[in-house]
Amino acid sequence: MDPAQNAPYAGYIGREEHSADSMAPERAIALAGVLGREPTGGELADLPALWHWVYFLRPYRPADLGPDGHLRRGDASVVPPVPVRRRMYAGGSVKLLAPLATGVPAEKTTICTKVEPKAGRSGDLVFVTLEHRISQRGELCRVEEQSLVFFDPPPATYRPFELPALDGEAGSLSFEEAEAAEAGGFIRRGTLRAMSPMLFTYSALTGNPHKIHYDRAYCQSFEGYPGLVVHGPLLASAALESVLGAGLAKVSEFDFRARSPIFEGQESEISARQRGDSTVEIEITCQGDLCMTASATLAG
Repeated sequence: MDPAQNAPYAGYIGREEHSADSMAPERAIALAGVLGREPTGGELADLPALWHWVYFLRPYRPADLGPDGHLRRGDASVVPPVPVRRRMYAGGSVKLLAPLATGVPAEKTTICTKVEPKAGRSGDLVFVTLEHRISQRGELCRVEEQSLVFFDPPPATYRPFELPALDGEAGSLSFEEAEAAEAGGFIRRGTLRAMSPMLFTYSALTGNPHKIHYDRAYCQSFEGYPGLVVHGPLLASAALESVLGAGLAKVSEFDFRARSPIFEGQESEISARQRGDSTVEIEITCQGDLCMTASATLAG
C-alpha cells in the first residue's frame, strides 16, 4: 500500500470508542422474533455469537447523520471520513470467550485497527477494520472483528427481478429438519425472504440508520440498487440460525464474508454442512449467485 494513500486516515488507527449497556433480555427476545422463533433460556443466559448486535446502540441526533443515514464519518466517529458514496459490511468474525448474559450490565470498546486503500477492478476501495471487545463482570466475553468497505459503484449489472408489492408479506426465515450427511455430520437447508417490514425491524433493533435498508427511492436514485438491500448482518444471523437450530454444541467462533447483495423480496437459499467434528460451513445463494459464505466453529 502506498503510504501517501493512507496518510489522511493514519490518525484514526488506534482511535477508541466506549459504551455500556444494561443488556435487557427484551432485545434478544425481539431479535429471536425477527428470526422467526422464541429464544431458549440458555440463549438468554449466554447470547449466541451475533446477538450482541442488538446491544450497545449509539443514540443519534439528526445533525449527526449524513445523507446516507449513517453517522457522519470523521471527528465524531472511529471511522475515518472516506469520501465515497457507498458503505457496505464486508464481513467479520466473532470469538466467544466467556458467557455473555442478558440482564447483567456490560461494557464495549471499539477500536479502529486498520485502514487500507486498495485498487479494485471497478475502482478505488477503502477497507476499514474495527475491533469490538465486550466485557461483563470484569471478564472479556466477546472479541469481534468487523470489516467495512467504502467505494463508488460501477454501472449496475444486477440480475432482473420483480419488486414485491407494497402490501405483500412481512418476510420469513425457515429451515428444514437437519439431514445426516454420508460422511458424518449433518446437512441443513433453509430459505430467507426478507421484505421491507423485516428489514425495517432489523434496522431498528440493531440501531442501523443506513437508508439502503428502508428507503427504496434513495436506493434506486442515489446508490443505483434495484430495491432495498438486505443487511449483511441479517444474512449472517440467518446463516447462524442454520447451526443454532440443529441441536449442536454451542458455537465458539463464527466468521462470514459478504460476496454479493440480496434485495427485498428475493428468495435466498441457505445451506449448512458439518465438516468433521467442529466446523460447519454455510453458504447463502440467490438466483444462482453466491452471496455469503460463513463458518461456525463448535465448542469442544
